[in-house]
Amino acid sequence: MKILLSPSKTRNIKSDNLIKKDFTIPLFIKEANYIADQIKEIDIGNLGRIMKIKKELLDSTFENYSNFENLEELPAIHSYSGVVFNEIKLDIFNKEQVNYLASNLRILSAMYGVLRPFDGIKNYRLDMNAKVLDMTNYQFWKEKINEESIELDVESKELVLNLSSEEFSKMLTFKYVKVDFKEKKEDDSYKIVGIYAKKARGKMVNYLILNRIETIDGVKKFIVDGYGYNEELSNDSNIVFTR
Repeated sequence: MKILLSPSKTRNIKSDNLIKKDFTIPLFIKEANYIADQIKEIDIGNLGRIMKIKKELLDSTFENYSNFENLEELPAIHSYSGVVFNEIKLDIFNKEQVNYLASNLRILSAMYGVLRPFDGIKNYRLDMNAKVLDMTNYQFWKEKINEESIELDVESKELVLNLSSEEFSKMLTFKYVKVDFKEKKEDDSYKIVGIYAKKARGKMVNYLILNRIETIDGVKKFIVDGYGYNEELSNDSNIVFTR
């Protein structure tokens, strides 16, 4: 089984508690360096407009790309620090669970395409909707992610569990099972609430790693914070958990 996650915008610049595992090289490192080189050619004013950022964030982003080749690297799993990643408790995993993490988790990225947890990456900022090339990021990555990425093992018909956001799911054309977390409203309807769904996605990844889950049935047994599998709302391509 492969588990897909979105990256977070918030990042760790350094970490003092790295899992002891050798760095790997991103599958699409040449493409990432190409994108960085293209962004270097954009002046700071246009970069702010394209990325919709300003002030200190714009200054640091512009500086990072200007000095991209000299930036230090962190493993991808340690680099992201958003709500989802904060729920993945790296410090409690044993060797077998770390191996499962390395083998099963994949992080989608507008900069790097698809990342393994221990791929060394640099501090970057890039959304899928930020047009920094002469084509959209979706056009740039579509063929590479869906046809060339052997890391997803799509041709082997391996189960792909998609816990990524809609923004990144739009990159994917192969078959996957989407996972949603929904809240019950006063009118008995169910709605996805972003912050709650992000925390639940992170906790599900943590559960999958701790228990080294490889089957849909194992995924459905996930119970946390009042969420439980909702058979009525689920189907073969979309597993829904509600509370």
